Amino acid sequence: MERSGGKNFVNPGNVKLDDPKAEIAREEQILHDLVIERGQTGLEAHGDGKEPLVSVLQDDRWVILKIAKSLIKEAGPRKALALAQLASGNLFTPQPEIRGIEKKPGRSCAFFSDGRSFYTGGRYSVFTHAVLLAEVVNVTWLTDEPLPFEDDFPGHNVKIICDANIFTRKHNDLDVDFVVGLPNLSGQAAFSYGEQFDVPCYLVMFEAPNFIREFRKDGEDAKESYWEDYKKCMRGCAGVIAHSHTSAGYTREWLATGEGAGRMPPIRVVNPTWNKRACDEAVDSPARGGVVFCSRSAPFKDPYSVLVELDRLGFTERVMIIGKTWNTERYDRSWSFPLEMLGTIDDDKKFRALKAAKILAMPSMFEGFGMPPMEAMVCGTPVVAYDLPVLRETYVGFIDYIPLGKAGEMAAHIIQRCSEELLLSKKYTAVTGKLSPRRTLTQLKKTLPGPLTLGVGMIAYDIGDWVGRAIENAAQYADELYIVHGRCADFPEAPHGDQHTIEEINEAVEKVDIPVTLHFCGANVPKNKVELQNIIAGMVEADIYMKQDADEFWRPEDVRHVMGLFCDESPPDIVKVNWVHFWKNLKTIAADAGGKWTTKHPRFWRWRDGFSHTFTHNNFCDTKGELIEDPEYVEVMAGVTCYHTGYARTVEQVQRKLAFYKARNIEGVVIDTFTDWKPGDRTQTTQNIRSWAEKFEGELPEILKDA
Repeated sequence: MERSGGKNFVNPGNVKLDDPKAEIAREEQILHDLVIERGQTGLEAHGDGKEPLVSVLQDDRWVILKIAKSLIKEAGPRKALALAQLASGNLFTPQPEIRGIEKKPGRSCAFFSDGRSFYTGGRYSVFTHAVLLAEVVNVTWLTDEPLPFEDDFPGHNVKIICDANIFTRKHNDLDVDFVVGLPNLSGQAAFSYGEQFDVPCYLVMFEAPNFIREFRKDGEDAKESYWEDYKKCMRGCAGVIAHSHTSAGYTREWLATGEGAGRMPPIRVVNPTWNKRACDEAVDSPARGGVVFCSRSAPFKDPYSVLVELDRLGFTERVMIIGKTWNTERYDRSWSFPLEMLGTIDDDKKFRALKAAKILAMPSMFEGFGMPPMEAMVCGTPVVAYDLPVLRETYVGFIDYIPLGKAGEMAAHIIQRCSEELLLSKKYTAVTGKLSPRRTLTQLKKTLPGPLTLGVGMIAYDIGDWVGRAIENAAQYADELYIVHGRCADFPEAPHGDQHTIEEINEAVEKVDIPVTLHFCGANVPKNKVELQNIIAGMVEADIYMKQDADEFWRPEDVRHVMGLFCDESPPDIVKVNWVHFWKNLKTIAADAGGKWTTKHPRFWRWRDGFSHTFTHNNFCDTKGELIEDPEYVEVMAGVTCYHTGYARTVEQVQRKLAFYKARNIEGVVIDTFTDWKPGDRTQTTQNIRSWAEKFEGELPEILKDA
């Protein structure tokens, strides 16, 4: 699928659309068509604000073009028209186009963005943030033009409102808890909405003008005048979102200068991430070869000089260029290599190209973050790039760096890499792991006021192959994972945390893409399980804490449902859930007449610093030492189930479990009903109560279906 500017795309004549002059002609044509379409009359433009400079009559619509033409380059055609109309007081109010899902219960937010009829990495990356955020809150995206990358995310849950008057409409019907604005005019519109309706406004800043001037030097966005109004909004907003610490540092330095420098908003870094769906679905090429460039229509990202050097050195392998290129006529010549100008393509084609090449070359002289290396690395493709501080920050030593502007050295390195065998290894996971969609969502949750973060605590015992599977399960919904090695002094004979378990933990942790805190007890072995749980309690930094033993499993949608409950107008402090206790296998469950098999144990707590476990590890005391318990604090969730596999193990493993129960002396009675069990026998191991086994009639969570 080729991208275009959406349904309003117009090509006036047979012109090359990546020619800058042709781009202006196209924008003028769009603006002219919009004027005719809307049938605007009576527009007045005021030169000094006192006397009308021009009066526009029915037959003089062309004057609108003249008035707005000076705004086209900076603001784009739709914004130019809207601003010209705003100056005249003659606004039109067409019905916005609305697409997306119905609003669900819970918190809501809105993103304000100018659409741009062409692809930009900044807007693309923030839209990926919106798609991720829509997993946990209601998200609306307001744009003045159709998004050229929306189709890259089929099935997303973002409600999109395409409204030509986004910058002038009051949006009285938009009811959200916070807003996010992109530079520049759209961010001002978001800030205005936040002030009008008293909701927090967060503003995105890709590259401050001092950052641009140091590395790029030119461009309208390098001028202070371009950012003057947005800078005022940033100083008054609830927080600023940057894509890298390098960019955040320049933004902080810039906000500390000029009028109003006393107000410094919080600046948080939320890294861009990649389109996991498109990457996973792209098939690896059986025979990789050649080089791929990711470019844009700007001199400071232009690959032409490197291509000239490749040609001089006699390179013969395939060269692919993704994105619009600057000054296209230069490429229309004879090269020593086959050149494929792919243009602006969708994510499916982009990831296929990245998986078909032996190396990604990035001859960019300036970046605010630099997404192509990340996208290449998740495809296992090496990267060569000019040595920029922001790339060093993100990708450390995993890029082959070339001194800035040394096109000949970059060309020679490309040739060398293409002559080598490509080893598709895991070496990039140290980088891609910290930029994964899950980690980015966690950053968003910690930055914005709507979504709550979830921390999962787990004691890892020697319980067969369940430990690795439980860690994998928790990584599907947790923002942070806290794991304690399962050893305690009260029962040293039990092989809790043996070497096999330690290896299994480490192997599982390497595969997940969320922050994990590990605690191996070493010589200082805790006394009992309560102390193990309190080691975890000391690690918790999330809003909500979930206790998950290494033999307990959950449906991710059930956990998200519980998290939604904590966002209600009258949220609980503790959530108890239903349980399924598997017996002998995953086809049979244990049941009883009102005993522990049917008890709804608590598993979720709204976290407070100072919480600690008491004698029973299923309850907490608050900072005053008072037990937090029902009925005041607890909400029991119908339909939400914990799937417990503690008795779906070998006889030897269950015998160890029961021996541990006897040693810890919490249960009043411990009976081995498991070793010699046969159909019709009792199942309850810690109570003298009528119990039995029955067939499991439900559906297993996905994580257990191949167990």
